[in-house]
Formats: sequence, structure tokens, C-alpha cells
Amino acid sequence: MTIAKVQHYVPQYLLRNFGNGKKDQVWVYDKTNGRSFSTNVKNVASESRFYDFEVEGEHHSLEPLLTRIESAAKPILQRLLDTDTVGELPAEDRHTLSAFLAVQFTRTR
Repeated sequence: MTIAKVQHYVPQYLLRNFGNGKKDQVWVYDKTNGRSFSTNVKNVASESRFYDFEVEGEHHSLEPLLTRIESAAKPILQRLLDTDTVGELPAEDRHTLSAFLAVQFTRTR
């Protein structure tokens, strides 16, 4: 399995919901430089090899696990956007969404 080099800590499919109308474009505020600019979602909320690490000379990555969690949550989140309610979510979807949100809270520095 190939592991992505650029690893997003906010899934791109979430960022696209905040686009400004152009294809995959979002507004970004750079706190370091104090400037705002528009860019593609692939260029924000990510770092190179962010979830890769080494233990006793072995290379590991959390990216495949995070990808599975994101993939499971994606259709549920889309359904929430389409229906604008959580009231009809089955218990299994609520558990999946809860796990996704818990992981999101811990994904950045």
C-alpha cells in the first residue's frame, strides 16, 4: 500500500464544503504572516509525512487508519448535509460519526 506523502489533518472533503464557488478553492488566513488568500483545498490543513513515525528502526504511519475512519464517515456527513438533521441517524452511524469527531479533535499539533 502506498502511503500519501502530503497528509491532511482536515479531510479535503470537509474543506470543500467551505469553498468560495470556484472548484475546490477555500479562503485561508495565515496567522504567521497575517495575510489571507484563496487556494485549493489540497494545499491547506496538511503537512508532509505528518502521521509517519519510526519505532526501533521500523517505519509506521497512522495515515491508513485515518483514511479508513474518514472513508466511513464521509457518506454519513454527506447525508447530514443533505437532510440537515441528525435525528434519523441509525445508532451505528452515530458511533462512526462519534469516532470520526473524536479523532478530528486530536489530529493537529
